[in-house]
Amino acid sequence: LGKLKQLERSDQYDLIVVDGPAAGHAITFLLAARGLLDTVRGGPIRTQALDVLEMLGDPTRCQVVLVTLPETTPVNELVETAYALEEHVGVQLGPVVVNGVDAGDGDLVIPDGADPALAAAASFRNARRAMHHREIERLSDALAIDQTHPPHVVTAGITRDDVARFWQERVKPGS
Repeated sequence: LGKLKQLERSDQYDLIVVDGPAAGHAITFLLAARGLLDTVRGGPIRTQALDVLEMLGDPTRCQVVLVTLPETTPVNELVETAYALEEHVGVQLGPVVVNGVDAGDGDLVIPDGADPALAAAASFRNARRAMHHREIERLSDALAIDQTHPPHVVTAGITRDDVARFWQERVKPGS
């Protein structure tokens, strides 16, 4: 966290993105500065802990963007983490990223007499789309935070152009 504060204060970067640990570990990571503050009564370590806590509490300098899948357990974990971050860490939440959304329009329709395997695949996909829709709605009801649903990109890696396109289309208010 001290290194993040140092990078942020250097004014060399417009944006610093940290791919942090998973939910419960992220809270422990972000509470480390508070732990130091509670332990150290003075000196440079206490000063650094105070500086880090100031950065974490300033939404113009720091926000946490949580990422989930549109499935029951990941959504439950994200909601719990969001509340814990706000209550215990005091950090502002940015938009929620919901990965892996099957965003197809409507149900897949298979004509009568179609191959049973094709019909089963279509039925599975329709059920998956319905589940994704329900979980996204549940997430919206639980957290009044904007969501973004990145497009599904089938590739071994993404390019700078892919990232730029994603950020241009990113936040869907009220979704």
